[in-house]
Amino acid sequence: MVVKSATKKRLIELGVSDEYAHKLATDRNMADIKSMPADEIAKILGIAKDSESFTKIMQIIADQGNRRSRIKKSKKITI
Repeated sequence: MVVKSATKKRLIELGVSDEYAHKLATDRNMADIKSMPADEIAKILGIAKDSESFTKIMQIIADQGNRRSRIKKSKKITI
C-alpha cells in the first residue's frame, strides 16, 4: 500500500488533517477520491458520517469536483 504524496499534499493544502489525508491518499489519486461514495470514505477514515470532520472533508472533496469543469468552459461566441 503506497501513499500518493501529491494527493496527500493537496488534501492537506485544502484543509484536511494530516491523518485523514494519509488514509485517503493510500493507493488513490484525487480522481479516485472524488468518485468514491460517502459510505466508503467514512469507512476508510474510520469516522461516523454525522461527525463534523466528515462533513468538512466531504465539502472539500465536493468543491474540488466542480473546479475543472468551470475552467474548461469556453466563452467564445460565434456569429
